[in-house]
Amino acid sequence: MISFFRTCLNIPRIVVLLAISLVLLHAHAVTWGPVLGNVTPTSVQLSWLPGDLAVKGIMFHDKLIAGPVKGNYRPITLGGLTPDTEYSYTFSGKTFRFRTAPNGPAEFTFAVYGDSRSGHAVHQRIITALTKMQPRFIVNTGDLVANGSNANDWRRFFTMAAPLTGSTPYLGVPGNHEGNSANLFRLFPPAGEEPTGHEWYAYTYGGVRVIVLNSTRDIEEQRDWLDQYLTNHEGEARWTVAAFHYPPFSSSARGGTASMREEWVPVLQRHHVDAVFLGHDHYYERSDYEGTPYIITGGGGAPLYDPNVKANPYQKFAEKSNHYLRVDVSTTTMRIRMIRLDGSIGDEVVLSKPMAVPAEKP
Repeated sequence: MISFFRTCLNIPRIVVLLAISLVLLHAHAVTWGPVLGNVTPTSVQLSWLPGDLAVKGIMFHDKLIAGPVKGNYRPITLGGLTPDTEYSYTFSGKTFRFRTAPNGPAEFTFAVYGDSRSGHAVHQRIITALTKMQPRFIVNTGDLVANGSNANDWRRFFTMAAPLTGSTPYLGVPGNHEGNSANLFRLFPPAGEEPTGHEWYAYTYGGVRVIVLNSTRDIEEQRDWLDQYLTNHEGEARWTVAAFHYPPFSSSARGGTASMREEWVPVLQRHHVDAVFLGHDHYYERSDYEGTPYIITGGGGAPLYDPNVKANPYQKFAEKSNHYLRVDVSTTTMRIRMIRLDGSIGDEVVLSKPMAVPAEKP
């Protein structure tokens, strides 16, 4: 059963103020999910994969809005919600809470990590830390699982991560280990105001715009889309960051990815993207290219690599450790911290952006 309620935070009990009711009829336990995606000030999208489960239907205001579904993918979107408001819902017998996005720039925290793959013990510790942190959204920079086509890998992922993915907007970036499997794009569909499909898109939350790209294919097509999108939407968001899997700058044994440097970095720099979050190499490394931090955060559980094998002239800091990123945002600063599993801070960079001063009238 799925049912949504608005939660009044100043009252110690949940008060039902919004008549939204969804019912999952005649279904066994859902295997993969739920996943919150595209949370806006007034709507939320909920995704899951029932696999071979038979779902008779989903009810909204006592009306059937989806179904019957058998072995198929069917996301639902709910609108008419209130900005920056906490809601709760039950899904397959479990209760989840989420908050709608603020209506405009705000102070909040989001989290970034990547390459969880099959490192379940480490990934569980990161999930526990992020659950306590309560970020407003999460970006996983790719290789969420070891094999994107393997049902058991996704089942294990959600056994641990469902409390997080069901309560916090979770952006899953395509990595090479997903193999562009339909599972990834169905579970983590495109978010944002201008999705291009299931692989690259722009998502805006509280003044932060996140550009999600698929670095495993269609590089030139995405380059052109990225350039056009950033041109058309210049100045709309207070902060703009990008997230993709293959790093353009790296000191790993395989080094940075040439196609990223040649095709995407010039576009990102030309449009003054504030920060870029990456994965693929299983450690932490921060590079500074023309004033922009390019941060590899691949310490989410996969076997760690040694940094500093190849030269990276743009490197500012590197460390072989499991970790995640905490990003604190205000209208004037973005503070990015690398947090080790023991809670200590391994690295930090603060970006500043003064508020524009209106020109005086003559």
